[in-house]
Amino acid sequence: MAGIDGIQQRIDPQRHGFGPYDLNIEQQSQEFRSRIASLPRTLYDALESLAQDHEFLTRGGVFPAEFIQKWINLKRRDETGAINVRPHPFEYELYLDC
Repeated sequence: MAGIDGIQQRIDPQRHGFGPYDLNIEQQSQEFRSRIASLPRTLYDALESLAQDHEFLTRGGVFPAEFIQKWINLKRRDETGAINVRPHPFEYELYLDC
């Protein structure tokens, strides 16, 4: 639905900093890298983004706003906390001699 919305609204991903980038970004200046938009890195961040911008999902009655809010609340309550208290596999690799 986000892709359809982008087409209908004529949103240019490049103008919003989403690339594509056919170069090694790590070799670019900090000023260049600061213009690159990033996607949410955590479930919490993704839910925050969804809470702020979900009108495209309600268009045409596909998802009722109440459903989206309940889904966000459920994920916040049941999953974000569970994720935050568990170590990432990379932490095992860094700190444990396994």
